[in-house]
Amino acid sequence: MSMRLTQRFNRPPRRRTPLPQGEVEIPAPPKITPPGRFNWFLHLGLPLASAFLMMAVMGIVYGVLMKSSSSLVFVIPMGLMSVLSVITSLIGQTYQRRQQKKAGEEQEKQYTAILNRKRSELDGYRRQQQAILLDVNPALPVLLARARDRDPRLWERRPGDDDFLCLRLGLGSVTSSVTVNT
Repeated sequence: MSMRLTQRFNRPPRRRTPLPQGEVEIPAPPKITPPGRFNWFLHLGLPLASAFLMMAVMGIVYGVLMKSSSSLVFVIPMGLMSVLSVITSLIGQTYQRRQQKKAGEEQEKQYTAILNRKRSELDGYRRQQQAILLDVNPALPVLLARARDRDPRLWERRPGDDDFLCLRLGLGSVTSSVTVNT
């Protein structure tokens, strides 16, 4: 009487982890307006010209019409106020340019932070998809080890599966299962 050695065979149902799905929205970069060019004529020329014109008119009015030597008392403060007007204009323009530059730098910093978060999110999806695909399509040494050890996963693909009789021949690029919208 010969004893025949048989091995029990159990074919459990296949459990596939689905590839990550979703959409990642990449926002458009902020519109940063470059600082405007400094208009020398507008900020310096016109105020100085109007100051000199006003001083001349005041000098003529007080000097010729009133024949007063105290006309300089009115002309000098007018000149000082005109010079202060030009200085105030320069300070205002400089302050405005600095504020605009700071605002642009802040917008750029915030956009860079958003892009870094989106990059991390996409990298997580990529690693997840890569791990799933490497598990579904193992390398040849892993398949040989499964056959040698009679691993139950060796016979997990059935004729109704979309990857039945598919064999991995190497590594390469695969389209992502996550959509990126820009």
